[in-house]
Amino acid sequence: MILILSEDEKAILLDIQEYLRMKTNCKVIDLRRSMVISFPNLEIDLYHREIRQNERIIKLTDIEFRILRYLAEQPGRVFTYEQIYEAVWNEEYINEKGIIMTHVRHIREKIEPDSKTPRYIENIRGVGYRFKKQ
Repeated sequence: MILILSEDEKAILLDIQEYLRMKTNCKVIDLRRSMVISFPNLEIDLYHREIRQNERIIKLTDIEFRILRYLAEQPGRVFTYEQIYEAVWNEEYINEKGIIMTHVRHIREKIEPDSKTPRYIENIRGVGYRFKKQ
């Protein structure tokens, strides 16, 4: 069985786990391990909201982190500019692909070995972006 939880729900479960651990000395499954999206030379730690690349922590803004997470959670899937905007900003898309393109460029500058030939985030011209399957 696969259970998909929101970030808030995972945080609540982690709090419950910690409480049970303290009160009962029982062992519970550590959800923190399942909150890391791993790719070659790149880890997205959802629990700590950190990006690690070759043991180095990459600093992203909140919007950059949310875009990267959104794309990386389903590698290989193409997301339109509209889907990205509405998922990250939680508001109706108003043809703002320029702002998405700017944020993706900043993400690439931070995580890509060569931002001119992206290894992780691929542009699908006229449509949007996808996180490449590794």
